[in-house]
Amino acid sequence: MPGKPTMTELFPAPSPPPSTSCPSRWPGANQESTQALRDILQDNHDKYHIFFDDRGRHNHISHHLVALWSMGSPKAVLEAAYEESQSVQRPKGAAPEPITRDNLYDHAGDHKYYAGYLEYYEGVVREKGAAAALQEYVFSPEANFSKTKSGQAENPQILDRFLGAIMHPMIHVGYGIEFGLPGLIAEGLAMAASHRCASFIPSSLFAASTPESLVSRVQNTLSLKSAPVKPRVHAFNILTRILRDPQFKLSQAPDFRAMYGHIVKDLRDDIFKIVDDWTVDTSTPEGIQKAIEELQFVCILLYAVPGYREPEPFNADFFYMHFATSSLFLPAILPILPAASQEMLLRGYFAVIISWWIVNGRPNLAISKFFSADTAHPTITSTNTVQAHVHALPSPSSPLAYNPNPWTSIVSQSLVHPDDHLIKLVRALAHYATLYGSRAAGEKDFLDTGLEGAEKIDGSLFIRAAGLTMDRILGQMPSRENLKEYVMYWDREGFHTWSEKGKSVY
Repeated sequence: MPGKPTMTELFPAPSPPPSTSCPSRWPGANQESTQALRDILQDNHDKYHIFFDDRGRHNHISHHLVALWSMGSPKAVLEAAYEESQSVQRPKGAAPEPITRDNLYDHAGDHKYYAGYLEYYEGVVREKGAAAALQEYVFSPEANFSKTKSGQAENPQILDRFLGAIMHPMIHVGYGIEFGLPGLIAEGLAMAASHRCASFIPSSLFAASTPESLVSRVQNTLSLKSAPVKPRVHAFNILTRILRDPQFKLSQAPDFRAMYGHIVKDLRDDIFKIVDDWTVDTSTPEGIQKAIEELQFVCILLYAVPGYREPEPFNADFFYMHFATSSLFLPAILPILPAASQEMLLRGYFAVIISWWIVNGRPNLAISKFFSADTAHPTITSTNTVQAHVHALPSPSSPLAYNPNPWTSIVSQSLVHPDDHLIKLVRALAHYATLYGSRAAGEKDFLDTGLEGAEKIDGSLFIRAAGLTMDRILGQMPSRENLKEYVMYWDREGFHTWSEKGKSVY
């Protein structure tokens, strides 16, 4: 295995976004803040485990700090955020034995081997680069359905682990690819390898996504003798089918693990059968972008719409929030993969999203009600409200004089909020508003999906989601002693006992 990479190789100054489909950098970064980011990422890499406890809860330091830096945080905020996060971390430690090619999957899912996996994948990323590393160690059949030399009974299932625990390894690797940080790619691969997981991704996903299978699909489409071309199936069509099928409405189980176990055992094949009908075209960049756009709209709808339940506070669901933060990295990861793996990731990701939606209650989507609410131009309370200029437009007395663009206040307050998830969510929503904010209601591709209320969906979805989230998160003021309580700002009650009228219906 090659020698250990240097800091410069692992954590260089972040590179520009790889495409316009990835978020642009907000102004504010300078040499001082960039060096602070690099120092913190290296220190975290050297000192701390990727899981801060035996339950497998994640060290989010790198996610938080890179998101802060990308949105313009100064050095002092970066350093304060790192200081705030360190108290719950645990040392990286050393693996009981080194990880090598021969024993690579013998210890999959064992947290004690994280440091060994990290050292191994540092060498892999240095030698092969991100694209080859992902293809060989996440998307190959060998990384998922091969027995090891030691004769372990279970398959390694690295794609399952990559998408496991609400996509945390995918998010980690996504940051590494988007910002050109090899150290984060290595950490994400090591996280995936040492992640515990359920056996959700079926081997059929790999068989359906082989290069031969994709060529066959194209040939069948072009052949004059082929059957009539099937109608295009939008991702919203998939949501409609899940909503209408009673088998996907679960009664509440004792805990999420029990519910997810039910999904894996009894519903997995049905979920993948439905997802396989989704129209995905990886033969062109436009086809890939279309699939990404559909998934990003799905992810924000599933987070925002069920959470709106006036007159009760917005339910800022912890699990569904990760739909938004993970979907942000599809445009960074997909272009470096071959077509077969692109399709595997798109379908596997969508199926995992649906499984978490079901596990957490599969709430109905009251889309018309959501878009009829007065939430499209939120005013976020701040002690630093800007005083309107005496000649402000459109008039000094207008609310627009001091709140013309709600994103300004939303971004500013999320930058200094102690919760590490908030800035990540705001970054995703702000980017989606940039890409899709001008979209009008009633456009044809949404209308033809059968999803009730789809004709109301427009580009205000993202500012509505951001404003409702900020009201909810800023409204919670824990004591300083409780500030370290994990994910304390986010709701985790789920949707098993909530209807549009606020009454139990399940």
